[in-house]
Amino acid sequence: MKQRVKNRGLSLLEALILVVIVSIVAVAAGVGLQSIVRIPPAMDSILAINRQMASDMDSMKATAWASMASYSNTVTLNNKTYNRTVTVAQADADGNGVDADFRQITVAIGGQSMTTYVTQP
Repeated sequence: MKQRVKNRGLSLLEALILVVIVSIVAVAAGVGLQSIVRIPPAMDSILAINRQMASDMDSMKATAWASMASYSNTVTLNNKTYNRTVTVAQADADGNGVDADFRQITVAIGGQSMTTYVTQP
């Protein structure tokens, strides 16, 4: 009577298949990580523009009512120059037409814009 010997462990073919599968997973993970690493520089410029717009908004709100005026110039953020436009316009607060004591301030930089409303103190 012959006893059957059980082979334990991996054969060479099984080991090669395992290496191929692990390699495919590693390449997919590497590609995914590269795409994540590329996002921060784009986000840095968007965040810098948003921070500048908020700063310009605060500056305009701190300006005396009679001195508020629209202007346009350039601003450099993260070594890149953008056109900046700050628009101050009379606005309608209650739906009855433009109010003399209510203004809309819009700041636009690099294709992004931010709007707020202010009232005369």
